Amino acid sequence: MPTRMSPDERRAALLAAAGEVFATTSYADASVADVAALAGVSEPLVFRYFPTKADLHAAVVRGWAADLATRQDAAVAAIPAGAPVRDRVRALLEVLADDATSGARWWLEPDSFPAPSVAEVATARQAQTARLRALVPAHWQRHDYALEAWPGFVEAAVRTWASRGCPDDERGHLVEATLGALQGALGDWGG
Repeated sequence: MPTRMSPDERRAALLAAAGEVFATTSYADASVADVAALAGVSEPLVFRYFPTKADLHAAVVRGWAADLATRQDAAVAAIPAGAPVRDRVRALLEVLADDATSGARWWLEPDSFPAPSVAEVATARQAQTARLRALVPAHWQRHDYALEAWPGFVEAAVRTWASRGCPDDERGHLVEATLGALQGALGDWGG
């Protein structure tokens, strides 16, 4: 006899199934039936946990953003104390590049997402900017502009790289170009 899942375990299982579906299928083409089938449950059970497909998708995007943040924090923490700020920012970029190569491009292409998911992506972008601000001191107004605009530059650069199939021989150019753009906008690394 199968063991019943707790509500938290069931929710986690549904989010895992939905993550697999939404990672390989556009929001428009994915269905709650697909998620239910993958999770081995009925559609009504999915709707008990997530009232709408949009709510389910937003929860998946929130989880993806949290995972990205956790991996970025770990990458920065692995940099030795006293290392240059540029190396810490590079660690953030390397995790983003890893996501792009794995196909996790949710933060690059939210145009077709429902409003709750677009809001989650916006929150994730704000967190990315806050993470950058924690690494790079902003001493002048010029720095404020650079730190607010740079994530958009990174997204455009990674989107271009992803459209080319994420060629490994171009990864270093991607990282150096985005680091150089920030350094140029800042004028210096400020510490």
